[in-house]
Amino acid sequence: MRNFLLTIYANANIIESEIAQMRRKRGEFMYKNLERAINECGMSLRSVAAAINMPESTFRYKMKEGGLSIEDAFTIKSRVFPKYDIGYLFEIAE
Repeated sequence: MRNFLLTIYANANIIESEIAQMRRKRGEFMYKNLERAINECGMSLRSVAAAINMPESTFRYKMKEGGLSIEDAFTIKSRVFPKYDIGYLFEIAE
């Protein structure tokens, strides 16, 4: 049973990685809801990056790669989007 679960987990990671690669090729962000919230609030990636003390280029890279850490997510939620649900903001687009 353990091997079966590990196989499923590995396959899910492979599929997630392939989806991420397709999105990167198209120049899309992984965190669609966060991108939507930024746009709805009339903010820019630069302003969000500044609010969390991160270089804009690093923030843009993490948005595309899906590489924001848990700490990044909580910082963004508390400093920039306190009214939004953290699960909504950082749901990875499929």
